[in-house]
Amino acid sequence: MLVAASLLLIINKLFPSFLVPTILVFSVLGLIIQYAGNYNYFEDPFWERLFDTYWLHRNGVLYSYPFFCIGYLINKHKIHNSISIRTAGIMSAIGFIFLLSESYFNYYQEGREGEFDFYLSLFFLAPFVFIFFSKLEMRGNSKNIALYSSAIYFIHVFCLIVLRKYTTFGPLALTFACLLMSIIASYFIIKIHKKVKCIL
Repeated sequence: MLVAASLLLIINKLFPSFLVPTILVFSVLGLIIQYAGNYNYFEDPFWERLFDTYWLHRNGVLYSYPFFCIGYLINKHKIHNSISIRTAGIMSAIGFIFLLSESYFNYYQEGREGEFDFYLSLFFLAPFVFIFFSKLEMRGNSKNIALYSSAIYFIHVFCLIVLRKYTTFGPLALTFACLLMSIIASYFIIKIHKKVKCIL
């Protein structure tokens, strides 16, 4: 996220009219690298190993920047103000169906290796989910909500690593187990944070 934010500041200052093209270029490049690696498009061992490298496509430039920039443009042009919560909810549901369909397609393809983090449908789903929740009137302490979301974000990768090492869960069970474990862990992280403010 730091890389994405820094890149956005630079591009927005030097080439503000090129923000949308950079979203398209970086996201398409990331998708191509991921699909090429997972479907073994290259016969040459060097290129195959290179495109199988996880961080080649999942990084601050090709993965984080497009979503970061979309959020910036939504806020800058007040796009969320022109979309009702009903419309955002409907479009989120449609986007979720697209995501499930894309996941289902890739999961059952023969010759596929590796995992997918980068989905084309996310560029449709994520903005509408963001807009939908930004319009919800949530009761409770907004500070605690922010802390929980941050804690879950930071700890979920560690939880995923632990679960993969010590369990034999399938993809769906692994997802729910990781979410539950992250929520539980975030409770203790927030307790620590209230005493030692150096994490969240």
